[in-house]
Amino acid sequence: ARGPGGAKLLKHPKYISLLDIYEAVDSASLYELIGVHSHPAEQCPFGKNITQVLAEPYAEIGEVVRQKMQSVSLERLLNKLYKLEPSVKN
Repeated sequence: ARGPGGAKLLKHPKYISLLDIYEAVDSASLYELIGVHSHPAEQCPFGKNITQVLAEPYAEIGEVVRQKMQSVSLERLLNKLYKLEPSVKN
């Protein structure tokens, strides 16, 4: 939540996941994160079919990525940062 003094979290960092953060700041879907060449050659048997060929495995990979990102809390990331840079803990 924005305020006159900057911003503050509405939930404790323990309850904010990396996926929550990703979805809040990046409009791209996880499928776009992996990506497939956007302009394959229609004459190429691989290029013209690659999106359909990879759709199912990319969906599975995307779900695994989502689950992993959901399991990483902001608290965990902050604790790592505080170990590396204790001065930012204020």
